[in-house]
Amino acid sequence: MKNFKSLAILSWRMAFSYYMKTKVTTQQKKDAYKWAEWTVMCGGAFNRYNKNLQHQIDKHYLGKLGEIAFYNIATREGIMMDYEKIIIQNFKPDEYDFLMPNGDFKIDIKACKPSHRYLLVPKSQIDNNKNKMDIYVAVVVDEESGSAEIKGYTWKKDLIKDTDEAVSTSMPDGANYNAKLSKLKNISNILSYWYF
Repeated sequence: MKNFKSLAILSWRMAFSYYMKTKVTTQQKKDAYKWAEWTVMCGGAFNRYNKNLQHQIDKHYLGKLGEIAFYNIATREGIMMDYEKIIIQNFKPDEYDFLMPNGDFKIDIKACKPSHRYLLVPKSQIDNNKNKMDIYVAVVVDEESGSAEIKGYTWKKDLIKDTDEAVSTSMPDGANYNAKLSKLKNISNILSYWYF
């Protein structure tokens, strides 16, 4: 049984394309914006930095585009996911963005703009002990063109341990845990073992 599982993993990894770019379609953009607008207007979003409504909608829109881009790449590689669950409107904030099938690892997608250099997670999001994420994934999204790319991932414990405090204090949105996009681990390490 052990040898069979090893062969299954090897076959899966050999079939994996390692191409981490995708395009968010026009319809998916509409879905993302509708979700963001509904979530903010109905009070389902936490206004962490006391920003105006349009700023909140734009921020949640970018985040949802990141989730959709991750979905596009994962499903292209043969990982089964339900698109409707990503865009469903919910009054309660999501506990996580994606859950690996074994249920052990919760994934949070952090969307970045092309000009961004860091994956950022507000410290308040982690330090309140309510955050149960295991893995953070950075997805760079060009909102205008719809082009997106998974830049990599980091484990939560590594994000906390390796945070640059100088970066944290310099960000306009407040204290954060951070990781350079160029230093993140290759997402294929996660996707190629999704079912094992």
